[in-house]
Amino acid sequence: METQSGIAEVLAGASGRLATLPGVAVRLLEVIQGPHAEVQEIADVLAADPALSAEVLRLVNSSLYGLPRPITTVRHAATYLGLNTVANLALGFAVIRSFGGNGGESFDQRRFWQHSLLTAMAGRQLGILLAAEQAEDDFCRGLLHDIGVLALAQAWPARYTQVRQTMRERAWPDFEAEADVFGCDHMAVGSRLVEVWNLPPAFSVPIA
Repeated sequence: METQSGIAEVLAGASGRLATLPGVAVRLLEVIQGPHAEVQEIADVLAADPALSAEVLRLVNSSLYGLPRPITTVRHAATYLGLNTVANLALGFAVIRSFGGNGGESFDQRRFWQHSLLTAMAGRQLGILLAAEQAEDDFCRGLLHDIGVLALAQAWPARYTQVRQTMRERAWPDFEAEADVFGCDHMAVGSRLVEVWNLPPAFSVPIA
């Protein structure tokens, strides 16, 4: 079982190797959490990051949303889908994009992101069924639910290769192998990491 000291040790030991929250994500959080967030503010933040804007628009225009006509601007997307929807999508992509590709030889980045996106899509559909107003939050939470895996694999690629080896040899799930190698699992690390980034409890609690 992980301990607070184990989590702190992992994060401290990885200092300088873990991704920091990118400036665009910090600004998005400031806008979202402000008392009078406006569509134009979100559009202005994303206008400074064309690649991120394109990522959001690509998803908005996918079959996931089934819109009757193409959405061509962030402002249009925020007006049509809601400010929180677009802000959460952008925040999720900004966070995951901040991680590099170094995860050790045994870490399959493509498979990781496929799993994360599928979880996000499933979370959104469940959110629509259970609490429609939170569906887009659920998409973002699903996208980031395994961010601790990526953090551990990036900061400690050799040790995470050992995790994968332990999983194969002992037929353990990832969190047990992580606890054996690191003294804590990716859920605890991911939750603590987003707390350090000052993301709200709506993210850190589900990740934990």
